[in-house]
Parts: sequence; structure tokens; C-alpha cells
Amino acid sequence: MNGIEIYHRQWLTETSGKASIVIVHGQGEHSGRYEYTANALNARGFDIYTGDLPGQGRSGGLRGHVDRYDDYLAAVDGWVREARDRSEGRPLFLLGHSVGGLVVTRYLQTAPDTSFLSGVVLSSPAYRVRYPIPRWKEALGLRLDKVLPRLRMPSGLEKQRTTKNEEIAQATAQDPLMEYLVSIRLFNEMLRAQAAAIAEADRIRLPLLLLHGGADEIIDPQQSLEFGRRLGSTDKDVRLLPGLHHEILNEPERDDVIREIADWLERRIHNTLNNL
Repeated sequence: MNGIEIYHRQWLTETSGKASIVIVHGQGEHSGRYEYTANALNARGFDIYTGDLPGQGRSGGLRGHVDRYDDYLAAVDGWVREARDRSEGRPLFLLGHSVGGLVVTRYLQTAPDTSFLSGVVLSSPAYRVRYPIPRWKEALGLRLDKVLPRLRMPSGLEKQRTTKNEEIAQATAQDPLMEYLVSIRLFNEMLRAQAAAIAEADRIRLPLLLLHGGADEIIDPQQSLEFGRRLGSTDKDVRLLPGLHHEILNEPERDDVIREIADWLERRIHNTLNNL
């Protein structure tokens, strides 16, 4: 990653947890926004490992830019290695939200070995943008990809409704670590990653839980269902959550969502131990 410093963060249980989870945040945000989720999962006995993707949050690099999508995958691999080294053989899961879900998907589809993972949770994964992107912006992006890859444009995300929780929405609007610029290269890399994620869905055979807000105005929930139909996993639970917006972990119903995720994880741990 050309020497870019990647920010690491952990939320650990007071005693060794029953399992570890690597959380990957979404586009333009940062790991600090997952403190509530991490604390709730800590209370259920899960250690949390995470950080900020290149060019986002407290990590180095040009904000809103990445030279290659593989740089995101390398950052995730670093957090996975850290969690694996410290977990001492306990089950290890991945959890990705939005673009973080897309990154996790591509990580699973391209990593040489994912057999050590016990499962994956995807929260409103960004397989297809729902809000309209002007055609001129797409055409211009393709033309400038090689000549001006670092040129950044507004993403438009700051105008989109992500949650019904007004307190969180206001805090997000005032968060100095949020980033609403996206470079030409990152935009095109994301489009390529989205196409590959759907086309290669059958490569993923791990236990998988995918929950997508049915009222998501940013990412198309139907594309998540299509991904689920193509999955290679036999142990899969792919569902829409009616009435929930994009950030299902920040909705007023988030305690129910986190409880459902924790229950699913615990059942996978039980299945893993029974198969030993």
C-alpha cells in the first residue's frame, strides 16, 4: 500500500472472548462509528478487531482515494491476521457494512485460504448503488481513470438518509472524520468490485448471514437477494429487514439487529465445536 499507515482499533472483553470478529466499516466513515455495536458484542463475549480503510478515518493516504481495491483487501488482511494471532484458536468471523460488506466479499473471493474463518456477516452490502449517479459522471469517470485517477468529486452520500435515528444522523453530520469525496479511481474500482462480487458469489462457501435494510435509499436491497441466490454457501441466511434504512446497526431497532447477529454467531460457534 505504498507505505500508507493503517489505523488499528480493538474492543476486547475483560476475559478472553468466546470468539473474535473483524469489523470493516463503510465508505467515507470510520471504525469509531461501531463503538455501540462493538460494546454490545463485547457483552455477548466477542472480541472486536477493526480499523480504518486507506484514505479514510485515521488511516493514511489521500482521503476518499485508493489506487487499487486490493489496498482495501490488504488492510482487512492485516486486521484478520492480528485477530487470528491473538485469538489462540478461537472462532473468527468477519462483519462488513455497506462498502465494507463489498470489501469483505472480495476478500473472501480472492484470499488464498479462508478455511480458518467460522463465518461472515454482511450488513446492507454495497453491491449496487440505488440513488441516481448522473451518466455524465460515470462517463467522465471512465475517461479520466488513467489520466486523473486522484481527482475527487462529491459522493453525494451526505444528502442521503441512512437512519431514522435523528441523534445519530446529526452526530454523523458533525463528525470531522466523515469523508464525502470519492476519487475517479476509487469510483471505478468500486464498480469493478461490485461486478466481480456478484459474478463470483459461488466462490463463497462459508456460513453467511446477510441482513439488508428493506427501506435502504442508498444501496439496492434486491441486489443483495441476487447475491444470496448465487452464493456457494449451503449455510446461508439472506434477508431484508422491512422498514430499516441503510445503517441497520444505527437504526432505532439496532439492539434487535445486534441481538440477531450475536445469536447467529453463537449458533455457528456451537456447530463448529460439535464438528471438532
